[in-house]
Amino acid sequence: MDFGDTFLAILTGLGLSAACGFRVFIPPLVVSIAAQTGNLELAESFSWVGEWPTLIALGIATVCDFIGHEIPAVDDMLNVVEAPLAAIAGTILSASMFTDMDPLLQWGLAAIAGGGTAETVHLSRSFLKGGLNLATFGLSTPFVSIAEDVAAAVIPILTFLAPILVLFVFLVLFGMTALAIKKWVVKRRQQPA
Repeated sequence: MDFGDTFLAILTGLGLSAACGFRVFIPPLVVSIAAQTGNLELAESFSWVGEWPTLIALGIATVCDFIGHEIPAVDDMLNVVEAPLAAIAGTILSASMFTDMDPLLQWGLAAIAGGGTAETVHLSRSFLKGGLNLATFGLSTPFVSIAEDVAAAVIPILTFLAPILVLFVFLVLFGMTALAIKKWVVKRRQQPA
C-alpha cells in the first residue's frame, strides 16, 4: 500500500467513523452492502462484514434502532447505550479500510483516529440534541433523529466517493460544534448564581 492509498484509506476510515457517531448500525450496513456488491474492498480479516449473515443482522438492527430513536425516552436511553458502541463501530470500520497494514499500526490507528472520531461526533451530537430536546420538550426528537439517520447513511456514501470532501465537512462541523459549546459555556458563566 503506497502513501496515496494509505492516506485515502485513513480518510475513508475517518469518514465512516464520523458517520458512526450519528448512528451505530447504519454506516456498517452501508459498508456491508458495498462489500457484498463488490464495490468495496475490505481488509482480508474483515471479509465477514460483506457476508449475508452480517448484512441481515445489521439490517434488522438498523430498523430497530430507527424505530427506537423516534421515541424521546427511548432515544435518550439509546444515546447513552450507544456511546461506547459508537467508538467500537468506528474502530472496526476504520480498521476494515486498512488493507495492507501492520496489525499493530492498523488497530492503533483505528482505535485512536476512528474510535476517537466516532466518540467525538457522538458526544457532540448527544449534547446538542439533549439541549434541543429539553428546549422543545422532546417534540424535536423525531425530526432530529431522521436528520441523524440521513447523515449516517449519506456520509459513508460520500466518503467512498470523495473522502477529502468529507474530511473538510467534518472539520467545519466540528469547529461549529466547538464554537457553539464555547458560547453556551460563556453564557452559563455570565448568568447570576
